[in-house]
Amino acid sequence: MSISGNSSTNKDTVGYLDRVSSEASLDDKGRSALSPPDGGWGWVIVSSSLITRVILSGLQSSSGFFYLKFEEKYHQSAALTLWMCTLPGVLRTVLGVGMCLVFSPSVIIVNQYFSKRRGLANGIAGSTFGAFLFPAAIEFLFEFYGFFGAFLIQSGLVLNIVVCGSLFRPLLIEQNCKRKSRQTTNPEPSLKREQGYVECCNKSHFVNRCCSHSNIKNILVDYRFLSYIIAVALFYVSNQSVYAFIPLLAREVGIEGHNSVYVVTATVFFAGIGRIFYGAVNDMRFFRRYKIIVYNVLMVSTGITYLILPAATSTFTTMCVLYSIYGFMTGCIISQKSVIMVDIVGVENLVNALGILLLFQGVGSCVGPIISGYITDTSDTTSGVIYFGGICTTAGAIIFSTANVVHWIKMRRRAKSGNDMSITSRNLIV
Repeated sequence: MSISGNSSTNKDTVGYLDRVSSEASLDDKGRSALSPPDGGWGWVIVSSSLITRVILSGLQSSSGFFYLKFEEKYHQSAALTLWMCTLPGVLRTVLGVGMCLVFSPSVIIVNQYFSKRRGLANGIAGSTFGAFLFPAAIEFLFEFYGFFGAFLIQSGLVLNIVVCGSLFRPLLIEQNCKRKSRQTTNPEPSLKREQGYVECCNKSHFVNRCCSHSNIKNILVDYRFLSYIIAVALFYVSNQSVYAFIPLLAREVGIEGHNSVYVVTATVFFAGIGRIFYGAVNDMRFFRRYKIIVYNVLMVSTGITYLILPAATSTFTTMCVLYSIYGFMTGCIISQKSVIMVDIVGVENLVNALGILLLFQGVGSCVGPIISGYITDTSDTTSGVIYFGGICTTAGAIIFSTANVVHWIKMRRRAKSGNDMSITSRNLIV
C-alpha cells in the first residue's frame, strides 16, 4: 500500500515539474529562461565572487608569515607548525566547513551565469586581484597590533564575505525577477506563476536528491575525471607549502626583512595576472578546442619550474622573477579548474564533481604540509620541499595527460570506424 502510494506521489511530482518547468523554460521572446545570461546580474556575481576569493586567497598566500609568527610564539616543529598554518584549507576541502561554505558557491554560481564567457568570468572571479596586498598588510598588523590584535582585525575583514554572499542570487530567482518586472499590467497571473516556481523549486529538491546518487556514480567511472582529481590532489600536496616556505627560502639565501614580503607580493600579483589572462585566452575561438591540452602543458611546466626554483634563486632579483613565473602558471591552473571540469563532466554535473574534487584537494592539502614539515625537520633546509612539490606536480600532470591521450585515441578510432556519427573535431580534442 505504502509502496504504491510513494510511486504515485513520485509520478505526480515528476509530472508537476514537467508542466511547471515547461512553462518556466521560455521567456517572453521564446528563449530558455534558465540559460546562462552571460552578463547582466552575472557581473555582480563575478564581482562578489572576486572580493570573496581575494580575502580567502590573501589569507592563504600569507601562510608563510603565519608560519613565522606561530613558530616564534609556540616553538614547535616545522611539521606541526606548517600543518597548523594550512589547517583552514584542510577544514574547507575535507570536512566542507569554514571557507568551503563560501568558496564552493562562489565557483558554482559563476559557472551557472556564464557559458560563452565562462573562461573569462572564472578568470576574473578567481583572479584574486588585491590579494597581493595581504602579505604586506598582515606583516604590518602583526608589527603594530601584536599577535592577538592582528587576528582580531583579520576576523573583522573576513566578515565582509557575508555582504558578498547576500548578492549570490540563484539563476531561477534572477530570471523570475526579470519576468515579474515586465508583467506590471497584470500582477495576479505573475503572482500565481511566482508561487508556482516556489512549489517547483521545493518539489525539484526531492527529485534532485533521487538523481544525485546516480550522477555521482557516473562521474566516478569517468577515467579522465579520476585522473584530473588525482592530478589536482598531487598539485595541492605542495602548493600551500610553497607559499608557507617562501619567507624561509628568502631567509636562507640572505633576503631579510621586508624584501621577503615583496617576493610573496610579486608571486600573488602575477598569479592574479595569470588567472585573468588564461581565462580570456580560453574563451578565444581558436584556443577553445585545445584548452585541455594547454592545461596539461601548464601543469608539466609548473612541475619543471618547481625543480628549477631552489638552484636558481640565489639573489633577490632572480627569486622575484622565478616566483613571479611560478605564480603566473599556478594562477592559470587554479582559475580554470571548474572550466576544465565542465568540459569533462558537463555543467549539469559540476556541483557533484566540484565536491569530489575539493575532497581530493583537501587530502593533498592535509598530507602535503605534514610531509613538507618532516622534510624540513630532517634536512634543515627548505629546498627539499620545493623538489618534492615539483615531483608531485609533474607526476599528476603525466597522469592527467595520459588519460587525455587515451581519450583522444579512443575518439579517433570511433570516428574512423564510423560507429558514432556524432563525433566531431571538438570531441577529439576535448
